[in-house]
Amino acid sequence: MSEPEQQPFTCAGVGLKAYEYLRDLDALGVRPARMISYRQGTDQLSSFDSIADFCTENAIPLEESKRPSFAPDELVFMVGWQYLVRDASSSLIVFHDSLLPKYRGFAPTVTAMINGESRIGVTALKPVIEVDAGPIIGQIAIQVRYPMAIADALKMQAQSMSKLTINILAACANGIPDGVPQNEEEATYSLWRDADDYWLDWSQSADRIARTIDAVGPPYEGAHSLYNGQEIIIRAAQALRDVMFETRQPGKVWKLEDGAPVVVCGQGMLKVIQAETASGQQVIFDRLRSRFSGQSHGFK
Repeated sequence: MSEPEQQPFTCAGVGLKAYEYLRDLDALGVRPARMISYRQGTDQLSSFDSIADFCTENAIPLEESKRPSFAPDELVFMVGWQYLVRDASSSLIVFHDSLLPKYRGFAPTVTAMINGESRIGVTALKPVIEVDAGPIIGQIAIQVRYPMAIADALKMQAQSMSKLTINILAACANGIPDGVPQNEEEATYSLWRDADDYWLDWSQSADRIARTIDAVGPPYEGAHSLYNGQEIIIRAAQALRDVMFETRQPGKVWKLEDGAPVVVCGQGMLKVIQAETASGQQVIFDRLRSRFSGQSHGFK
């Protein structure tokens, strides 16, 4: 007996996650009937262009829109979507980048990585008016070890989303699953992030600063700091064993190690391995008496 024909579906997705999701689905022999996406001005990896190329190569119709319309019975999987869908139906399934009900809201993966969570994950849910509070259709947890780049975390989440999609498509033969209500008593939230949040706070621990640098790297803008009054972007750093100072002054350079400054933090020390100016030029560290600090007059 032949297998039942797969139910057609639409993907509304943006960013690196959506591109990797399409590739992972394709590797599993599944493609959406149509794709909806849009450009993100802050995406350093130009993921929309990659999505467009993939759709062209695989004859998938692509619509560039932030406010798409869906048919009442159209099965839609949403990946990384950031705009309100006004005509959401019971056939719309949202992928959220956390193990709900933890980390509802904005940039959950970035926040979880900065916090040093041992697990991140993906949840498939039905949308409701309250943010990320709908019934859970499925979840996959991902064990993580630090250091870990945000791009690697997003790729792992995309792979988990593709697996959940396959499972949900199989279940859809009997109708879209109702899902399981979330436990409201366990809900936590992740606040939105803006340009100010790319600036490092040197009063934090070296471990947390190192995780922040990794969490806001490509496809995001990178971790910003002032170095002797000049705006720089720190691309790579390493937390080191602490030194006991009689007077602790976070941000001051303690020593240069193979041309890399070792910076005093609120707790611990941070070795800045790679940094560049706002214009993309490599920063040469050759002065011991130097200081790293937070923004002084806002993000430029």
